[in-house]
Amino acid sequence: MQARHWGPTIAGTAELRYQVYRAHGGLLSIGAFVDRVFLINMEDDPTGMYLGGGNSANVDALRHGVTYCDETQRESYALTIQNGRIHDASGNLFDTSSRETAFSGHGWAIFVLGFDNRLYANSHIVNMFHHSSFFAGGPVQCGGELCCIAGRLRYITSKTGHYKSGRNEFYRVLSFLEYQGVVLNNALAAADIRANQKYFRASAIYHAHGKEPGDATPVLTTSPPKLTAPGVPHWPTVMGP
Repeated sequence: MQARHWGPTIAGTAELRYQVYRAHGGLLSIGAFVDRVFLINMEDDPTGMYLGGGNSANVDALRHGVTYCDETQRESYALTIQNGRIHDASGNLFDTSSRETAFSGHGWAIFVLGFDNRLYANSHIVNMFHHSSFFAGGPVQCGGELCCIAGRLRYITSKTGHYKSGRNEFYRVLSFLEYQGVVLNNALAAADIRANQKYFRASAIYHAHGKEPGDATPVLTTSPPKLTAPGVPHWPTVMGP
């Protein structure tokens, strides 16, 4: 991505923030800075405070931009599904209680479904690891956030700033999970991303082809409380253990 392809407002803002970035030792070219730092962070930090107003400590963390994985690195974030349970790359039951995302807090992870028909997940580390990290900014089938406890999917959403997943993309990942044996009726999903989104049984959103079902009652009418320390997000008793 080169500066000449940007609109004048974005280009001007990017130029100013790039000057701050370079002044504190940033190493990327302006094209790489916009692609791997500026545009990616606009979703989570639209005022540009990730540059710390000249705080060199923050710029140090950005010096090489958001991580872009190669094939070997990506493999360490790969998930597999066996008998409806999700496992991490080491074969252990996948559990997000020790992970976190900037949007949902502790107990969640970001994920993508690649065109290799595999899921990848990790914590969202602002300025360092984003949805775009898994495939080095390349296309994916869907991106979002999920909560998984002891291998059991609890929550899944289409929240991603980089890829802007819509109903079709969300339907793809739900279809993938259903095909792999995950019981969607035992998980909650939010298709319409907002501060207090409604959560329906994932099976209902799957049957509505990725959108909020008009004929179903939401299980939750607001997001579970955002945890500020590692732990398990609230799980409604109506959903069982």
